[in-house]
Amino acid sequence: MTMDNSTGYNDSFKGETPIWEKMYMRAEDWQQDLAFFKEEFGFLHNLIGGYIVWVGNEDDMPQIQTVVKRLNKLQDVQGDLNQKLTRQMVTLEELLNKSYKGSQWQVKEENAELSKLLKDFTKDIRALKKDIHTVTKIVTDSKKFKQLKKS
Repeated sequence: MTMDNSTGYNDSFKGETPIWEKMYMRAEDWQQDLAFFKEEFGFLHNLIGGYIVWVGNEDDMPQIQTVVKRLNKLQDVQGDLNQKLTRQMVTLEELLNKSYKGSQWQVKEENAELSKLLKDFTKDIRALKKDIHTVTKIVTDSKKFKQLKKS
């Protein structure tokens, strides 16, 4: 087992992947997740703006506007998370290259916080998608939509 002298943390066991490398690989996975969510946001905007708004009734607009505001907010959060993740990956690269001069303990704390933020973000996206599904169901049950289906 190797011991990080500056923090007292055990970083790896003999033959195991070092902790910084594991954290970097996890960060790469998170980066791919965020890229997927970015594409998904585009799809959801197209779904709402291209279909739901046009076939929804005036009564449905407050719900639609609420969903769009939440979608826009989550897009902003995604951008912030992407920036934090990029900074984390640069730091992890420096740690892997042994050129990092800051606190290794702080890097681990920031990584744990980033992990929590990403979990919360994913939960928020799931909740939003459920709400978009509910709004879609309301819109597709409307008279206007049923008339369009008959056409």
